Amino acid sequence: QGEVGQAEACRQRAALAAQASTRFVLNPGRSGCRPRVLELLGRAAPARIAYLSCNPDTLARDLAALATKSSLRARRVSPLDLMPQTDHVEALALLD
Repeated sequence: QGEVGQAEACRQRAALAAQASTRFVLNPGRSGCRPRVLELLGRAAPARIAYLSCNPDTLARDLAALATKSSLRARRVSPLDLMPQTDHVEALALLD
């Protein structure tokens, strides 16, 4: 039973590692993602990306770049008021 249990634990870790590489969370600075990051994401072909942005201009630029480099599309963009009583609003884009 010991070897079977170890093999199953190893299989589960491998499955989690494979799944983790299909999902990414991005939270770049105001300048957005570097072109090399977008290129690598296009090649990696993740199943999903959650992109948190503090700059709508660079978010739009990066979403357009990801759309040309992969099959990912923004399915939803939601405003997030993470700093109440300021005029600053973040945006969370969900891509798949």
